[in-house]
Amino acid sequence: MIRKDYPYPPCNENRNNYVVHPEGNYLESMKVSAMSKPVILLIDDEKAYAKVIQDALELIGLEVHLAHNAMDALNLFQQVTPDLILLDVMMPEVDGLSLLRWLREHSEQDSVPIHVVSAKAQPDDRKAAIEAGANGFLAKPFSVEELRDVISQYLPGPSSTSN
Repeated sequence: MIRKDYPYPPCNENRNNYVVHPEGNYLESMKVSAMSKPVILLIDDEKAYAKVIQDALELIGLEVHLAHNAMDALNLFQQVTPDLILLDVMMPEVDGLSLLRWLREHSEQDSVPIHVVSAKAQPDDRKAAIEAGANGFLAKPFSVEELRDVISQYLPGPSSTSN
């Protein structure tokens, strides 16, 4: 029910696509798709897997930049300011944990959340990721719902507003 004094036009679409105003009103003019998209830097050497994850993340309204090795990741990290980094551990040349340590020690953006996503998921692997500076750990394989849950820990909006 919309009050007669409601200052915004009624929402004809699913309300989950809207941002809630601090006063509790749904603002039609603030659709998530019209806002600047949160930026994810996805670092994984498995190109087919990374493309599937990229597509899934873009479907929920995120801007995704892919890097398939540590050097590409460092270059992208200088060009974009990610809101979240999803990082694989097992990569050629420089492994994900070494890259994670470097980012935490040498980057001006050291507060960007980094969530490790890896098939190496034994308790020691998880502990090593956290000790290297990861904010969290997600074991491969995982569901889209598990990925959304991870993203919602760090980013408001799109991850919780998808279908």
